[in-house]
Amino acid sequence: MMRLGFPRGLLLASAMVLVGGVSAVAQTTPSADSLQVASQVVQAMGINQVANAAMQGVRLVIVQSIAQRNKKPEDQVGAIVDQIVVPDLQAREPRFLASVATIYAQQFTLEELQQILAFYQTPAGQKLESLTPALTQQMIATGRAWVQQAGAEVLQQDEAKLKAQGLSIQ
Repeated sequence: MMRLGFPRGLLLASAMVLVGGVSAVAQTTPSADSLQVASQVVQAMGINQVANAAMQGVRLVIVQSIAQRNKKPEDQVGAIVDQIVVPDLQAREPRFLASVATIYAQQFTLEELQQILAFYQTPAGQKLESLTPALTQQMIATGRAWVQQAGAEVLQQDEAKLKAQGLSIQ
């Protein structure tokens, strides 16, 4: 099995999302009406745009990893990945969106879902939806920078204490 060189932060974030998503699932099965409105909410929120942005990130990591392992130019590998891998990623998007809709339907009542949908149909909701991909990218970049800075600062600050416990950070 080929192991792709995913950045540790991406793997950690993915694991946190998966674990968080699992723990957030309620015990009840949502009604068909709730699922339908939740699907509309997910669409109105632009979650598909966030999923597309995430897929582009996954594509980039895959292209870079395969290009490096095979010592081929990224543009050449990218063209192949676009023909073979990207359609398979895109085929999985509806399943992801349905899962997100289920999570919303499990966490909100039908009335709450209708209120959320109504908000996303307002100018403020539409603006939020249109800015969500850019906001998400900015939050990811900010989070990544914060994690790197905070991690380095804390390790430097606590290096002596860790060493006293028999742990080396170098």
